[in-house]
Amino acid sequence: MEVRKTLESMLAGFEISDFAVQFIENCNATEDSVKQVYALLRGHGLTDEKIATQAALLGIPPETIERNYQNLKSYGLTDEKIATLAHLLWRDPETIERNHQNLKRLGLNDKTIASQAQLLGIPPETIKRNYRFCIRFLRRDILLEQAQLLGSANVTIESSVQYLYSIGINSDNTELGTYAILLGTKPRKKREKVAWILRELSDYQILPNDMKRAEIQKVYSFVGQKPYLLIKSIKFLSNNKERLQQIFNQAGYN
Repeated sequence: MEVRKTLESMLAGFEISDFAVQFIENCNATEDSVKQVYALLRGHGLTDEKIATQAALLGIPPETIERNYQNLKSYGLTDEKIATLAHLLWRDPETIERNHQNLKRLGLNDKTIASQAQLLGIPPETIKRNYRFCIRFLRRDILLEQAQLLGSANVTIESSVQYLYSIGINSDNTELGTYAILLGTKPRKKREKVAWILRELSDYQILPNDMKRAEIQKVYSFVGQKPYLLIKSIKFLSNNKERLQQIFNQAGYN
């Protein structure tokens, strides 16, 4: 079988990676098996564009694809969610099943696992290590509600804790759900939003140098009272600048 020609004829107009071609060749897949897997994927809601980005799936035995699909459906994943996480379909089914059982043992329910299904691609040892790390900063019930943190790098969470503490935000003065979400975003992103508030809402840029430090502290205090702003995107902040300016002024920061 000429793999690239077969793929290009099936997925006309979409780029196929060299990795996918080589992977399928190494799997010794036949033209019939490739077409069978393609039909399975299409039948389960994957578009040609999505299949092209995960073309290596076409080299996996159809039985593996179908077993993984049925397992993921039994865990509560929708076809849309499976299409988004199509790489799970080519994992070893026993690994997916073992990872699912591990998440259940930690206390995650089916609904949470379905919504955070990307955790099924992560080794149980890593999940357990991340759980032990995160539980230092969050109550167990909050961690299980924000289970996406189990897939975050420990360094991201620790540096977030340190940055939030430096601007006066901690788990004692912030709604725990909001605090947990903030731990999963990189400090750089949070700094960018604080910088936007400092630049766009405060008088920082027109103040003399000897007053700038006090203005920074005002902004930290404002963000500490409304930490949810650090979850929002810069685009959201910009689109709501007028309203945020009013809130900032009414709070006595200008």
